[in-house]
Amino acid sequence: MKALGLALILVLINVEFTQAQFDENQLTYLRKVEKYGRLKRTGMAMAIGGAVMTTAGVALINQADWVDSNSNGYGGSSNTVTTDDPEGVVGVLFTIVGVPLTITGVVLAIVGNSKEKKYEQKLDRISAGYYRKHGASGLTLTYRF
Repeated sequence: MKALGLALILVLINVEFTQAQFDENQLTYLRKVEKYGRLKRTGMAMAIGGAVMTTAGVALINQADWVDSNSNGYGGSSNTVTTDDPEGVVGVLFTIVGVPLTITGVVLAIVGNSKEKKYEQKLDRISAGYYRKHGASGLTLTYRF
């Protein structure tokens, strides 16, 4: 009985692999998994780069020398803060670029991850597992058509 079960499992696995070579849907799903995997990795790189740029920008803004000036001109008073320090200018530019880069990267990583998992699940037609429940244990074999 065990030999028959093992032979059945091997036949199903063999059929699955040969069918995957000729099934056009499987090939399409593989391409989509690769495409969305790249999207996820690109999004992660953008998010990390944007976070580093934003952090560096905030640190540079904090280290810059700022001048606070009050003026009472036509139409009321105004308060302006300026700097001639290049660190402050670079810090503002890094922050302006880093925040949208981080947000875009996070969105791309989330979309890529969810789509990649969706198409990976479509590729998983056969699965095997082991379970223990209420003192009983056994093997599970699932094949989706």
